[in-house]
Amino acid sequence: MKNSGFDETFLLRAPLFAALSPGARADLIAAAHVLVLGPGDPLWRQGSPADSVAMILAGRCKVLRTQGGREVIVDVAVPGDVLGTVGFTLGRGYSSTIVCLRRARVALFPGALLRALLKKESGAVAALAADLAADVTRLMNMVESLSAGSVERRLASAFVALCARAGEPFPGGILIPLRLRRADLASLAATTLESASRAISRWKRGGLLTPEPAGYLVRDLSALQALASGG
Repeated sequence: MKNSGFDETFLLRAPLFAALSPGARADLIAAAHVLVLGPGDPLWRQGSPADSVAMILAGRCKVLRTQGGREVIVDVAVPGDVLGTVGFTLGRGYSSTIVCLRRARVALFPGALLRALLKKESGAVAALAADLAADVTRLMNMVESLSAGSVERRLASAFVALCARAGEPFPGGILIPLRLRRADLASLAATTLESASRAISRWKRGGLLTPEPAGYLVRDLSALQALASGG
């Protein structure tokens, strides 16, 4: 087996790969191609052939969709996330563009090999279906949050979701270690850059969060949760 920079233990973090037999996981690791991405480097573009499935090993990537001729951030991928399953399952192009935020290591698994393994292992097929259902549920929740309430409510929902996905305990609160531009946050909240900037400035003055060189420090998560719920 070639040294691909990760082992079976990491694969077990993803239900799809955990459902495979040890031998199948060994085959995937042996065939994996590990990429090191820098800030702004794309993993793939929306619509390109979905010939691989990826797993984030380290770092973060933003998930973009092209809407109205411009790219809009719809999610942030963190270590352990598996990407490209929708395009792989449907046999179409990738449904989104994946771009590195800072620095990331990503494992690419050949789609042809994974498809062959899935034909032999029904448990992994069920896990893939469950993963897709979870993605659909998360997307529906996102659409619901973006269609309800004020700019502050939508932006608060985005920050609460980022805390759940990527937040880390930090002195004074929870650190979201993502260098997201305010334009990215505006996209996540389906609002304008100006509106997002005004809300973030108010929250900074009110002690809810603080922009940091590494990302955003959420100082009062409960207050943001109350805003997100319409309180």
